[in-house]
Amino acid sequence: SKGNGVDPLDVIEKFGPDALRFGLAYLTTETQDVRMPVQFECPHCQTLIDQTHRAADFLMPVYRDLKTEIEGAAFLHADETTWNMMEGDPKIRWQLWGFFTPTTAYYEPHDTRAGVVVADFLKNCTASHIVSDAYSGYMKPVKEAGKKNAFCHAHARRKFIEAEESYPEATLVIELYKKLYAIEADIREQQPQERFD
Repeated sequence: SKGNGVDPLDVIEKFGPDALRFGLAYLTTETQDVRMPVQFECPHCQTLIDQTHRAADFLMPVYRDLKTEIEGAAFLHADETTWNMMEGDPKIRWQLWGFFTPTTAYYEPHDTRAGVVVADFLKNCTASHIVSDAYSGYMKPVKEAGKKNAFCHAHARRKFIEAEESYPEATLVIELYKKLYAIEADIREQQPQERFD
């Protein structure tokens, strides 16, 4: 080396190999070589959370594209779960909302489990049906968006299994679910629109 560039081994030793790879990818455009100064420092790569933020910024266009793809789907699955916010907000327990197709998953963190999140997300969605676990936060916003609620069979079946000991007639419904799952197994390899039709 002529001493007029950065030794990649120095960067790896100080920040790790992932930081070097990410830094090179972040700084490079399609037709440009990366020229890094000898005194290269990465003030935003000191901790793993810093590197996560930089990676999130870098991947934001992909994240937006995933949302656009989800918004154009014929039907969606939706779910939410608790999410611990590590920084940036005094409220620690947030909700991670997920919207899914058979090929795409899109997540949004929110500080509420209220249906307003669903209402806001559905504004640009073309889906006709929203499949959920029948949580009340989906009911009203899905109907107001002119879409249909479809509820998760796994959650419904679970209730019949729980009731079977006290209500033997629940066995009939459980048997019907077995037949339904057999149909699902038969069409598993079909394209999403074929299954839907």
